[in-house]
Amino acid sequence: MQATSKFPALSPATNSKTAWRSSCHRLRAQQPLSTLTNAFTMWLINCSNYALERFDSAPHGLYLILSHTWGDGEVAFGDMANLEQARKMKGFQKIRGVCRVARSRGFSHAWVDTCCIDKTSSAELSESINSMFHWYRSAAVCIALLEDLDGGGGGGGGDGDGDGLATEEQLRPCRWFTRGWTLQEMIAPVFVEFYDKRWKLRGTKGQLISPLHAITRIDEDVLNGAADPLSLQSVAAARRMSWAADRTTTRVEDLAYCLMGIFGLNMPLLYGEGPKAFQRLQEMIVRTSGDMSVFAWHDPFEAFALGGSSFRGLFAAHPSQFRSCTTIETIHDPVIPAPSIAVTNAGIEFTTALASLNTGEDHLLHLNCTDLLAPREHGQCPIVAIWLWKTAAGYVRTRSHELCVVDQLELKFEDPAPVRILPTLGGPMAGRLRSGGDFPLGVTLNIRAPGVAITTTYHPGHLWDQKRSCFVTGGVAKFIGLVELGIPTTYSDKPVPCWVFCMLVERDLTNPDDRSLEVWAAMVTEDAKGSIPGLDRFQRSDFYNPFSLSSLGYLFRMIYDGGAADLPKNSVVDCGPGFCIQLSTAILRHGSDRLSEVRARGHYGIKIEARSVFT
Repeated sequence: MQATSKFPALSPATNSKTAWRSSCHRLRAQQPLSTLTNAFTMWLINCSNYALERFDSAPHGLYLILSHTWGDGEVAFGDMANLEQARKMKGFQKIRGVCRVARSRGFSHAWVDTCCIDKTSSAELSESINSMFHWYRSAAVCIALLEDLDGGGGGGGGDGDGDGLATEEQLRPCRWFTRGWTLQEMIAPVFVEFYDKRWKLRGTKGQLISPLHAITRIDEDVLNGAADPLSLQSVAAARRMSWAADRTTTRVEDLAYCLMGIFGLNMPLLYGEGPKAFQRLQEMIVRTSGDMSVFAWHDPFEAFALGGSSFRGLFAAHPSQFRSCTTIETIHDPVIPAPSIAVTNAGIEFTTALASLNTGEDHLLHLNCTDLLAPREHGQCPIVAIWLWKTAAGYVRTRSHELCVVDQLELKFEDPAPVRILPTLGGPMAGRLRSGGDFPLGVTLNIRAPGVAITTTYHPGHLWDQKRSCFVTGGVAKFIGLVELGIPTTYSDKPVPCWVFCMLVERDLTNPDDRSLEVWAAMVTEDAKGSIPGLDRFQRSDFYNPFSLSSLGYLFRMIYDGGAADLPKNSVVDCGPGFCIQLSTAILRHGSDRLSEVRARGHYGIKIEARSVFT
């Protein structure tokens, strides 16, 4: 059912100008004043003589504002200094038209973006663009001129009924619905009137709710003015992004700048930064609102281009990747704490509980939102999540061609922990991940110790991927990882430690053209520490300190370069080709004659065998 208009009648000529203006003021009085005014100065056109006049702040509800698409011969700010010449320009017809409508309604001033912003001043341009949502919100009426909407014969001057209400079929081809800047110009004003190319009035926003919703996919509550700017912020960020999915701008940076008002944000304008402007917008959204639905984008075309093996950063590259997010809604669960998201030089960081589907090597990030079109299981809304892949630099997004929409009961959550996700992913790293060139170093434990509990820990912890049972090395020859096994004894409550140091080393150090890597591992027990030259100056706590562990890597590489002669017998693990170490661990009784045994103090020893599982 079409929403009932709250706005003044379509043909205000039937009422007195005073009554019409009073009706507008009563309507606007229902809006919170704090959301309608701002302290920024603005230029307005005097509708009697077309002179520009400066105001210290937007005069609340006392001016008309124009929304249109730019064309040839637009009148700029500097052109208004010579009105005689400005009147000859093609774009002056728009200025004349909006001023005519303003005078007919009893308003003395109007605002047109082409001539009311001094674009030669970067400071004024930045201030104006950051103020624009408020200026459109503060206007008494927004005049939306659809220059490619055909109208009937005659002039009209804005006071006639034109050809009646425009239909969806007539409105849909209009260029006005494809431009980025006109999105906020439709949402921000309380009252919008649509005019055709002959300046015939074809309907108000309130009267055209149904066709406008069908064309733009914007929520009807947002279109009909029921939502003030504060409640607009309660709409999921992904859904608001979807409204801009099919819109374009002349400058690539404006794809971000035209959305600032929709998200209640202010940003410095940096023309020349290119697509990074859209990344900055997303950074500000997560930093100020914590709305994780902004990560709910997906690009179905990547499934065809990359066979579904795509790797991407956390942020979308373009609003079009939110096209399918029109039914995304945030979930307010009082049990789950709101994330405190930090944007750092290393990535996007926050504390959360990653999840999995109980099978596979997947990491899933719960986005605290749902898809209203997804079927409900057990009477509960499904949750929206995205797949992550762990790398040495942090998590990246994988399977970005799709979202994971799943019943929450199907997920197994890990303990809450800090995570870091890369906001973007460069081409070389993405290609290396797709080709498997990130060199994950797998470690598989095969423990045969009935009735004996052997503990395992991995260092550095931020490089250990529990799902894949591997260290994420980044393919860097300086990598060193540590597997610590805690072996129980008969004489102490504390287990005896055994450490396996796993490293990547260059296969042929004498050949500068050969940078191929191989795995080398060494096993050290508490008793054997003193027999390895240089190791005695390291304390046990140093093994768990990333900086000291890196220094240990230098020590072991010196031993490796010397042919491992400085290591005790049987302490070097033969890894073979490939990038995986399989540790087959068994408890051996005291007195065993197995040569591969490395004895710990007490009655138990540990046997470690290593073989490659990758070729």
